[in-house]
Amino acid sequence: NEAKRIEPCLKSLLAQQFDQDYELIFIDNGSTDRSVEIVQSYPVTLFHEPVRDPYLARNRGIRAARGQYIAFTDADCIVKPDWLTWLYHSFEAEGADIVIGRLLYPQPVPLALECHENYYHIKLQDICRHKRTPYYYGHAGNMAVRVSVFDQVGLFSGMPVVGDTEIIHNLIQSQPDAAIIYEP
Repeated sequence: NEAKRIEPCLKSLLAQQFDQDYELIFIDNGSTDRSVEIVQSYPVTLFHEPVRDPYLARNRGIRAARGQYIAFTDADCIVKPDWLTWLYHSFEAEGADIVIGRLLYPQPVPLALECHENYYHIKLQDICRHKRTPYYYGHAGNMAVRVSVFDQVGLFSGMPVVGDTEIIHNLIQSQPDAAIIYEP
């Protein structure tokens, strides 16, 4: 139910300054507003996931995707024009298995959200700054994963929260030298 915010997201994804082919897959997870109608008016692929769970919806997109990297964002996010470029660079030039980016919020930000984001950003920056790390933090609103990671550790389990962190944790458990890169 993101009819008020999904169009800017769509436009930002379609305006990527990226010199590789990419596909845009959107998953409807039980919207009751005009979200589906809006998405259908753009040149993207739309699937439906009847079980209302954001991680099961992401799994539907993973199964449909054809590339070797999968980038995640949410319907209320607007990505920078070079978003895919820096994700791709992190995989190709730096050997990343997972890339995590920062989420920026419109102003003014509610205090509780600001405190959470600032704490989260500091932790990610301190822990993951372009190096391999034994720690496992993430958020699927701005995250990309090498498809081979899902082949290795499986898809999201359907936990109601922290499924993104679960994938990172599972990867590190199975491959301790995995490259988790934070790109602000």
